[in-house]
Amino acid sequence: MKTLATSWFKVVVMACLFASLCGQVLAQPGSQELSADQRTRLDDILIDSQALYGTIGYSVVLLAGAEVIYENHGGVVDQVSGAAPDGSSVYPVYSASKLLFNVALLQAVERQEIALDATLGTLVTDLPESWQQVSLATAISHASGFPEYFSRPFELTARSALERVFDEPFLFERGTGSRYTQTNYALGRLALERASGQPYETLLAQGQAAVADMSDLEFSREGAHIDNAVTSYQSEAEGGGSRGMLYWMPYHFSGTGLNLSLDDFTLWAQALVRGRFVPRETLLEHWQGFALPDGGLSRFSHGWEFEQHGEFTGVGHGGGGRVVFRHYFDADAPDTSVTVV
Repeated sequence: MKTLATSWFKVVVMACLFASLCGQVLAQPGSQELSADQRTRLDDILIDSQALYGTIGYSVVLLAGAEVIYENHGGVVDQVSGAAPDGSSVYPVYSASKLLFNVALLQAVERQEIALDATLGTLVTDLPESWQQVSLATAISHASGFPEYFSRPFELTARSALERVFDEPFLFERGTGSRYTQTNYALGRLALERASGQPYETLLAQGQAAVADMSDLEFSREGAHIDNAVTSYQSEAEGGGSRGMLYWMPYHFSGTGLNLSLDDFTLWAQALVRGRFVPRETLLEHWQGFALPDGGLSRFSHGWEFEQHGEFTGVGHGGGGRVVFRHYFDADAPDTSVTVV
């Protein structure tokens, strides 16, 4: 979690964390601690990357299983106060918000309120006929081919926002490709709320925040005041300076708009790994990749970014080029895992 949009910072840190630690930790499941040398190497990676890419501030945590084995904070939360970030500093997580929606959806599956293989036509009312045939699983795996509905100025409701693109052609034939669009999560939210009979925010508060004892979860809605919020800055390519608080409509919250402290994100990751939200077996079932007709896989497996590194599988999501969550596990021993935020 960082306060400057430098996607290369994310790439470097994630690559180094995975290459230098994940293989070692996963290969030695009996050892849950980092050596002094490993900790120093991680410290140096963060310091060097901050200097190289001009990152204003950052917070990082590494878990082996559900245990925190490394945490670090650096820089400042904003250039005015000069205050240092800590575990209670609240970051906008942008599209990493989708992680929590993914869990809420799987919880509804566990309650038998919704089925991912159901078509959207049975879950959401008044869709165009061509949209009705797409399954919910295809949509949240970003294999729907739906055109992008996200644009400003924002409409007042999800329905009116979606209607702007109902007549646009599909990006590709449904189920045959992979293209990330916010449309899929707008439809996912409509489907979940209709099936559960509750607003998504209520499902999130009761099913995840309360379960994991999270205290800093906030949405960036118009007029919201977020305590301990960090300032997000733009890169020079983006024009520089403070990005300011971005506000979203409530119908966006299944896909963006969430703010979390590293403390809360850690609690969420620990609850996820321990199976407190949904059984670990359910998660693993949906972390197998989403197959396409050509034999390939979508970049997303039921909403989770999906990647494979030899015997290791990685799932998670990024946000705004500033935030990344990755959970790596050994496919042959899935209870052996490393998580990076």
